Amino acid sequence: MLHAYDASARFSPTPPAWDAARVSTDPAALAAAAAEALRYLRAHPEDPATGPGLFTELGVDRARVERTLEAVVRTAEEDLSTGQPSRLQDPAFLAATFEHYAWTPDSAAAAARGLRLPPGQIRLTRYYVPQVEGRATPVPGFPVALYADPGPLLRERYVRAQVFDGAWNTDPDGAAAVPLAWLPRAVAHDAMMQGTVEVRIPGADPILLNVDQHNGHPYRPGVGSEQQERLWYFRAVDRVRGWGRSGDPAQDKVGLAAGASVAGDIYNLGLGKLVALEDPKSGALRLVVLGDTGGAFQPNLFQLDDFAGAFPDQAALYQATAGRSGTVWAGVLLLR
Repeated sequence: MLHAYDASARFSPTPPAWDAARVSTDPAALAAAAAEALRYLRAHPEDPATGPGLFTELGVDRARVERTLEAVVRTAEEDLSTGQPSRLQDPAFLAATFEHYAWTPDSAAAAARGLRLPPGQIRLTRYYVPQVEGRATPVPGFPVALYADPGPLLRERYVRAQVFDGAWNTDPDGAAAVPLAWLPRAVAHDAMMQGTVEVRIPGADPILLNVDQHNGHPYRPGVGSEQQERLWYFRAVDRVRGWGRSGDPAQDKVGLAAGASVAGDIYNLGLGKLVALEDPKSGALRLVVLGDTGGAFQPNLFQLDDFAGAFPDQAALYQATAGRSGTVWAGVLLLR
């Protein structure tokens, strides 16, 4: 939930020096990410994550966040319809249209986790949807299932290792936990971390599984996968999705766009924030939308996690994103 940060110490209105910046934003992907965040903001005003977060202290309200997302979608659509170069790739247009709040990271919190950040830069990690081989039934090499949620009375019964070791197979209520796919143990751990997995079962169409409900145990930073007690239950989805309030009966979640969606501290930053990332090595500027979170971000004002897309493994992920730095200058953009 919202942490006791001093907003003005973390975010300050600062004119950006983008005159010579090369903008690497994909306008279509950015518009898709913005449209999904805007849809969720309007559909779920009761969700605390849809508020302005710390920016309330800076005089920012939900309406301004929505107008910012509207401007992104409208600009992309207008430029596409006229065939003109995208203004979302024009640094002068961006500086004139949006107010830039430079982000000063919480370096002390980063240091407490063993991370040393360059002055003024946040950490930028990468996450992806693993494309994995699975089975419809347990067979050698595929002993661990990703289960559908067994319901509020049962989902907190076991920790991760117990389920991975077969607890639901012998539980009298085990029929309530329906296995969606069977995976190698390490792959199942990775699915828990990434949040979504594309499973390819021989003789069947690929299925996309997304985290649904967890067992109530917190994620513990610095603890290995086998020792993590948090267990996620999954559900089949039609597209990669990020944030959605736990317990929502409609299971509505924000759709994500590769290269334009990030995960972060959704309560302190506020869902739907438009963020500018400036790579210190290449000088490239990229705009992204906050549409997801994770246990590592509660709280965390020194990092974002960049959604890169779907890949068969981490090697393919890092090859595709090799040009991106692990730390960047960042700033939140709001429509003037």
